Amino acid sequence: MENTAEYNDEVFEKIDDDFVFEGSTFTSCRFKRCELESISFKNTAFSDCEFIGCNISLVNTAGTKFHQILFSECKISGVDFTGANTFLLHLNFNKCYLQGCSFSEMKLNNTKFAGCKIAECDYIGSSLVAADFSNSTFSETLFDSSDLSKANFTDAVGYDINPNQNKVKNAVFSMPDAMNLLKTLDIEIK
Repeated sequence: MENTAEYNDEVFEKIDDDFVFEGSTFTSCRFKRCELESISFKNTAFSDCEFIGCNISLVNTAGTKFHQILFSECKISGVDFTGANTFLLHLNFNKCYLQGCSFSEMKLNNTKFAGCKIAECDYIGSSLVAADFSNSTFSETLFDSSDLSKANFTDAVGYDINPNQNKVKNAVFSMPDAMNLLKTLDIEIK
């Protein structure tokens, strides 16, 4: 079921199961501690919105417009962001738990993933120029054929990035995890 409702400057703290996002427009809205598991955001437009402490798992993002969106301290699991509308796409994540999400083939330049726990996510063929992954923790996350030029990995841990398969020019890494960049060189470091 699709809706054409428009919401401006509203705060949503609890959303019941009957609330329909599909086809709606949200401008300058805040979503606090909302359970949005398995909700359809299909063809929904979010602009200048903030999600705080929400569970955003298994959400359908086909055709969704995300412009100037901040996810803060959210659990985001099993979300395929690749179906989102790319026009004016701008996302930021602060201290989120991202698990099993796909950002492949997306242009996410200047996106912030600061202080996040990123597990089993895919960044295949993504443009992440000047992205901020500072203070993030990675596990089983795939970076392949991605542009990480000028990306910030300061104090990030657990990433597995092959500099032969990704662009890393002028990216910033911290020790000791920066040593992981040498794994593919088949060398011994003493």
